Amino acid sequence: MRQTEQPPTPPRPPEETAPPPGSSLYYALRFAPPEARPWLEQLHRLGREVREIPDAVSEPGVARLKLQWWEEEIERLFAGAPRHPRTRALLPAVEQWSLPREEFLGLVTATRDELGRDGYPDFPRQLENALQGAGSLARLLARTLGCREPAPLEAAGRLGAVDHLGRRLRDAMPCARAGRLPLPAETLRAAGANAEDLVHGRPTPDLRLALGDQAGRIGSLYAETLKALDPDSRSALTHLRVLAALRLALVRTLAQDEFRDLGHRVSLTPLRKLWIAWRSAR
Repeated sequence: MRQTEQPPTPPRPPEETAPPPGSSLYYALRFAPPEARPWLEQLHRLGREVREIPDAVSEPGVARLKLQWWEEEIERLFAGAPRHPRTRALLPAVEQWSLPREEFLGLVTATRDELGRDGYPDFPRQLENALQGAGSLARLLARTLGCREPAPLEAAGRLGAVDHLGRRLRDAMPCARAGRLPLPAETLRAAGANAEDLVHGRPTPDLRLALGDQAGRIGSLYAETLKALDPDSRSALTHLRVLAALRLALVRTLAQDEFRDLGHRVSLTPLRKLWIAWRSAR
């Protein structure tokens, strides 16, 4: 039994958008079916609207109010009367691919879970949040790309988690300064590392060991997910595979430098991104 199906040609969203040239999303979309690209872009934009609320709003109470509004907006979306430009644009996609309400709500729930906590006790709990938040978005993207069976949808969620955890590791110091440690407490404790060193950008040997351990977990998650994919699912999830591969390349670049400069935001050159995207897609 095939696990994927070819999506029908949908109507185009009411607002044409495009990611910034040279961004990871820009290259990942180049390897998605042309008819799906506008919808994928709209879903990514919606995901950013919700998931970036803790980064954009310093007051937890205000952030909770914003998340409550989004929860209500998702209910309006499924009632056929959304108000926000993102949800209005996505209304035809929800109907076309029967996108589940619980996946949209998962974005809000996972983001709310990050508020009021300074981190996670261990990696399984952190991964659980990533699978619920970034994983929900990735599963919506996978459905838009024709996936319906549980196995490819689960793989999509794990690829989304790789992207999210890698982003958190890249932004380790600003995340820590905002009160959201990107490393589980267990990882810091096992390495003998001090969270204050991360907050202040002090790359002590113990802290670099903890960051390297987290990078290894992200790499293992990516490798295990790809290994479990059959050829049909691998092809259908090309967009998500490319995004995860680009994020993992960034994580490995940080690890190769042993996280020596926590205050410098490392990025990949456009040419390297293109090469990684092409290689991952093929």
